[in-house]
Amino acid sequence: MSEKILEVAAWGKYIYRSDIERHHYEYKIQNDESGIRFYIYSSQWLASLYVVVEGWLSLKESDKAIDELLSVYEDYVLIIKRCRNAVYHYQKDIVDKRVEKAVTNKEILTWAGALLDEFIRFLYIYPFNKHGICEETVHLQKEYLDLVGWTPNEAGWVEWYETFFFILQYYEGNNPEMLMRTLQNDRKIEGALKKLKSINANPYITMLSRIKANV
Repeated sequence: MSEKILEVAAWGKYIYRSDIERHHYEYKIQNDESGIRFYIYSSQWLASLYVVVEGWLSLKESDKAIDELLSVYEDYVLIIKRCRNAVYHYQKDIVDKRVEKAVTNKEILTWAGALLDEFIRFLYIYPFNKHGICEETVHLQKEYLDLVGWTPNEAGWVEWYETFFFILQYYEGNNPEMLMRTLQNDRKIEGALKKLKSINANPYITMLSRIKANV
């Protein structure tokens, strides 16, 4: 396994932590957008996301969707950086203005969800992007995710790609564990294609005003 893929796996642990913080935020708040609980859980998530951004910049990788979310929302990147500083350094004020500015802006939270999902996508398919789709990279991906310690099964992008790989391997016929080529199984694959088209891989993207303006 290359040194670069080990670096990406190490970065993946920070994505994992940020996804945990997002789930804590979504579960604990349950649409209650007031009070100290909202302030704490939302700020903790945004702070953890900036650590992922730092890792991304350190890796010096490139991805069209991620790069666009970071460049078009450059001001939001700065805000969550300030949020990270406020959350992880002691503050005398009960409510830090940097954090308050971040968590009271609903679009920042939507953007954060979009960005995290794109990071998850990049992490999940990294071995395939580098080495193509084949039996060897399927095994490599499993070893790589074992190093991360997490497989992001709940992410829309993961569901999309797993369905896509299933279809691709069926048509290529190079996986002995796949279905045999029959008319009945062709219909199953047609059902998988319909599922593929219906999966909303990153539902946050369509809610972002600046991204929609660029489409």
